[in-house]
Amino acid sequence: MHRGLSSPQKMRRWLKEKLGSRDALIVFGLVAVFAAIVGFALRPPGLDLQDGQNDHGQNGVAVSPLWISSGAPTQRVISEFARAVRENRIAEIFVPMPPPNADGTLPGLDSAPIETLLYECYDARGWARIDIAKLAFDDPLCRRFFIADLRRLLDRHPRLRGIELDLSQIPDVSPALLTLLDELRPILAADSRPLALSVRLWDQPYFREVARRADRLIVPLAVSASPFSRFSVQHNAECIGSALAWCEGKPVFISLPGDQRLRRALSTVHWSLSRWSDREHFRGIILDASASLDSAAWSDLRTHFLRP
Repeated sequence: MHRGLSSPQKMRRWLKEKLGSRDALIVFGLVAVFAAIVGFALRPPGLDLQDGQNDHGQNGVAVSPLWISSGAPTQRVISEFARAVRENRIAEIFVPMPPPNADGTLPGLDSAPIETLLYECYDARGWARIDIAKLAFDDPLCRRFFIADLRRLLDRHPRLRGIELDLSQIPDVSPALLTLLDELRPILAADSRPLALSVRLWDQPYFREVARRADRLIVPLAVSASPFSRFSVQHNAECIGSALAWCEGKPVFISLPGDQRLRRALSTVHWSLSRWSDREHFRGIILDASASLDSAAWSDLRTHFLRP
């Protein structure tokens, strides 16, 4: 009926025909105001910085678990990845290890993919990342086997300069977990190997107890796939702020998804850091790559986080 008109124009024409000019203008104005309010409420907060002010040159990448298994990439893929690591000034490479067995021992694995990866990424410091959510902390023998196998792992791979224990799936901090950390950290320190702990936001007293036993803390960020994720962004900002306030002065790193959500995650990090006075404890980000990072992810990192 009203060909060539846009949708808003059609609405105004329809309202004018039904209600008259004055009433149609009022109704259309109210609809526009309501739409603007809803859009603002749904739009998540964020901050896009491209000057690198939050880049401290200590960023890392966690490679896929497939890289040390039967799905290890070809030499060409590893070489391309290593070149991207150098070009983007990545300082840390986190290599995921299989979780410990029921008795605390570490499963056997092929050393060749680990050595190849760390050799190619020669400018970056290697870390062994281990999920210990199912480890029997209450069993002293289990703890002893676990620590002994960690030492053997580091002896076999001198390019692994640190250990990251993933505690983010552990709902509560127990005295036995703290005992494990007390037993492990001096052994690592004697060999100048730092201990990183990937954490979740436990109650403040427990979070601080864990932080005291770490050389650095890693806070995983849960980034929603939806562009309308205001609550998720605000929740992440609160988690980052609490971690910075409770970290006992330890360096804090934020783990981000290394996929299409990266740009939105970086916006959340910048916005969060702009809100908190304890941001001097923030030292960098870790891209968690469930698959190889593509050129778009590297581009987002360079444009929206790294120093020019």
